[in-house]
Amino acid sequence: MDTVKSGYQKSDLEVRDNDGNKIDLSKKATVTGTLSSFEDKTSPEGGGCYMKVYKIEQ
Repeated sequence: MDTVKSGYQKSDLEVRDNDGNKIDLSKKATVTGTLSSFEDKTSPEGGGCYMKVYKIEQ
């Protein structure tokens, strides 16, 4: 992942697969990784989840 400079716009973000090819976000991609969840009693939603990604394919 490249560091994003301050003041970036959504259009500045790119997702790349494991071979470095730019992902077309209008098409389906397969993401492989570990999905984790957490509880947060201070949040109205009660927690959330995140995914550590190991591989992206399109």
